Amino acid sequence: MVLERLLPMPDDPPPTVVPGTKHHPHTRDEEDDVISNAIGEFGKWQLLHTFLLSLFNVPCTWHIFAPTFHAAERETWCARTPAYRDIAPKVWRACSQPDGDFCRMFDLGNGTDEEDFAAICKNASGLVSVTCDAWEFGGEGSTIISEFNLVCDRKNLINFAEMMFLGGVAIGGLVCGILSDKYGRKRTLMASVLIQTILGCVIAFSPWFLVYAILRALLGFISVSVVFSGFVLAIELVGGPWRTVAGISYLFPVSLSYMTIAGLAWELREWRQLQAAISLPGFLFLGLWWVLPESPRWLLALGRTTEVMTILESACKFNGKKLPPNLDKQLLPGANEGPVENVSVLDLFKTIQMRKKTVCLFLIWFSVYLVYYGLVLNLGNIGGNLYVNSAPWKSRQ
Repeated sequence: MVLERLLPMPDDPPPTVVPGTKHHPHTRDEEDDVISNAIGEFGKWQLLHTFLLSLFNVPCTWHIFAPTFHAAERETWCARTPAYRDIAPKVWRACSQPDGDFCRMFDLGNGTDEEDFAAICKNASGLVSVTCDAWEFGGEGSTIISEFNLVCDRKNLINFAEMMFLGGVAIGGLVCGILSDKYGRKRTLMASVLIQTILGCVIAFSPWFLVYAILRALLGFISVSVVFSGFVLAIELVGGPWRTVAGISYLFPVSLSYMTIAGLAWELREWRQLQAAISLPGFLFLGLWWVLPESPRWLLALGRTTEVMTILESACKFNGKKLPPNLDKQLLPGANEGPVENVSVLDLFKTIQMRKKTVCLFLIWFSVYLVYYGLVLNLGNIGGNLYVNSAPWKSRQ
């Protein structure tokens, strides 16, 4: 893969020599040095672009956490029948659902006024219990629970929607790397942002729950592409130990994003309005197409040296450096280089040691994400005020 060839690590094992091919142990390091030596491992140019790339995490994080507010718990009770529409909700609940179970209620008949209602309530214990087919909800605004009646036997559909989203994330994580290698980091990133923004806006107009769940799955698929493409581009713009710094700092806006959506959700109690509010800012990121560069390392791997020179000239000017002499010749592939071995995902399982490391990393990341998303998506179940709980908990991440 392009990433493997252009981001060598100091502890990488010696490459395997394929019979019948030439072995050039310093080829990757030389390519790496061409970029880093030309513009520096880290400077103002890298700082600006890695900062801008980190901001792409903001809408992605909002979309991850939004269902916590989309499906916020509200007071729920069986809907009043037409005959008793004018009865106060508190009185209606005390009579028809005295045990607080909003899935069943006493059949109070078809009285005509409050006196009939009061008379029936006196003997409510002897009435027949029936299943509710409509509900009313307390609190301000609306949620997907109140709009799509996700209560009682439909309550598990809330978890189903989140499983759809996370399923999209899992598949997208596998696909986006292939797309990024084929079409470039910048193109994949910006195309993903455009699709993410459109999907987010369309979700705000979902007419049925099934449409909502399917769109959430597609949103998960494309959101992970935004995160991964931006991450790879950020670490390919820097060199040496700054790759670790860039990789970690890339996620700094995540905690801030979790706190800000709690504030947005407090102001926008209608779930459709909240969904639109966290989606529309994505259009602003499309303007960065004219600001962000393509990865020079990816371009170099494809032999597109003219485009690499253009990017390096801009970076050197911004960093106050001068391009090394004969840089254009250094970027050309060596005439005596042997063939490059193609690699794929299957190489992760080629040897015993690689299989062990791969399986261990799978288990570790599965456990990390299981706990992380388990906490993030269940903040509404820990008690207290959801909006107050969200901000301070996220600030401690």
